[in-house]
Amino acid sequence: MRQLEGEKIAIIGLGYVGLPVAIAFGKKLPTVGFDIRQRRVDELKAGSAPRRPQDEAAATTFPRRRPEDGRIDWTRSAAEVHNLVRAVTHPYPGAFTDILGGQTSIWKTALPQLGAHDNFPGQIRCERGRLYVACGDDRYVEVQRLQREGEAEMDGSAFSFGRPR
Repeated sequence: MRQLEGEKIAIIGLGYVGLPVAIAFGKKLPTVGFDIRQRRVDELKAGSAPRRPQDEAAATTFPRRRPEDGRIDWTRSAAEVHNLVRAVTHPYPGAFTDILGGQTSIWKTALPQLGAHDNFPGQIRCERGRLYVACGDDRYVEVQRLQREGEAEMDGSAFSFGRPR
């Protein structure tokens, strides 16, 4: 939270996701919530917002996340790999791979419009200062930020040139 000291948090949408998020942030930082429905805002201010208990029979759960859940499976589609990285990036433990020599955390990726034909999943390509890894759908993921075990985080371009920037 130190990085956010002096900042004000804005939460847009005070529905079943936004309201608990706004309350949680509001316990630590100045927080303001916005909703496009004035009636909803008025209900929240008055303390008369409707409460609906969750139907436990219709609820779904997801098991507790384990560190191994962050391992990148390069046989998945480029979009799936990209979404995994986005989901578990900072401040979470991160997505990781061992194809770059030792365990390497991947912190940021992009989806370039670049086909990976005649390559195999996990094959590395460095081109024009960019680091690409082929995925199972014959597409690449561009690795923009990464961190080898025991080293500082670096740009993918620095890694592709063999030196941190």
